[in-house]
Amino acid sequence: MHASTRRDPRDPSTVRFAILVIGWWMALAGVVTLLLAPPAASEPGGGFRLVAGSQAHLKQPGMRSWPIPVSRLAFDSANRGFAESDEDAIEFAFTVSEWIEVTDRTGVRIVAIDGEAVQIEILDGPWAGRQGWVKPRHLGP
Repeated sequence: MHASTRRDPRDPSTVRFAILVIGWWMALAGVVTLLLAPPAASEPGGGFRLVAGSQAHLKQPGMRSWPIPVSRLAFDSANRGFAESDEDAIEFAFTVSEWIEVTDRTGVRIVAIDGEAVQIEILDGPWAGRQGWVKPRHLGP
């Protein structure tokens, strides 16, 4: 029968070996971290700024079109409903106001900015001249 030789975990050679292995993996992780490219800036310096009166484009990558509310009440109610999974608030938003369909890259003029709500005037397409409300993240240069 083969006798198994187990080392005592308190043996100094076992402890030194464990420290060596852990140190090796930490050093390897450090080298990999240094070699990785720095994270890309989501908005490079001097990026697009929202200013009332300026022109912008709607942006919603991955979606060709989506509806926006014409009234601020509907905008606020819909956002609250989506955040709180409140179907009544969402239904209220769609019944209290007209909604218009916009498309990605549509030209707009920024009418007013109120925190996370931006009133826009559509400059292109079938809804040109109409106004609606969007979140700042839906606007770009």
